[in-house]
Amino acid sequence: MQDWDAPHDYWQEIDLELRRIESNLDQNLVELEMSWPDLKARSDRLFDAGADQWTLAFQQDSQNLDMALKAQNPIKIKRYFRLYRRRARERFYQVDVTLKRLCEELREVGEPLASVLRIIE
Repeated sequence: MQDWDAPHDYWQEIDLELRRIESNLDQNLVELEMSWPDLKARSDRLFDAGADQWTLAFQQDSQNLDMALKAQNPIKIKRYFRLYRRRARERFYQVDVTLKRLCEELREVGEPLASVLRIIE
């Protein structure tokens, strides 16, 4: 049995962290610099050899941001962070929509079953 909440929870945690970083990005880069190693490690788990187009683009965004941080280039850091953030937000939205659709399908299946159980009782 697959845990459908796990991808949603994962992306929700990443989204919250990215929001926190984004809120301070224009004032200073310290929050991003301190959070990046952990965030990168967590997002690197998504990458595999047979990746889809989104994953390849997200991986490239991650690599670009990593290089900009290593080069300590504030303009590129902000640009690549925003690209990374946008792509992560899009994925979280897709995962959220999928989870909501699955829940609705379960409700549709569950209603007739609940009726049958009431009749049996």
